Amino acid sequence: MAERDEAVYCEKEDWTELTASDVTTITIQNQSAFAVFLRGTVGSVKPSLEDPSGFELAAHGALHLGTETIPIASFFSGVPGITRVWAYSAVRTKVWVSHS
Repeated sequence: MAERDEAVYCEKEDWTELTASDVTTITIQNQSAFAVFLRGTVGSVKPSLEDPSGFELAAHGALHLGTETIPIASFFSGVPGITRVWAYSAVRTKVWVSHS
């Protein structure tokens, strides 16, 4: 399983995979001044750009779950078997990601 403990730059108006492999826990901190939307998937299939909504992580990691290591299934309870996490923003953003 690949590990990640680094900043990931999310390009403008595109889904960026935050996970480097299948994971069950993850730490995510939004280090930008803009909201980032998170979405979970089963496997490495990129979410649709037609609906760039998701779990909103406020600017600068202000959301209390944004800096805690929690099971990713609790972020996205409507996606059985979730293994990957993606981020989307209307502008280029920086997100800190840590998982093993």
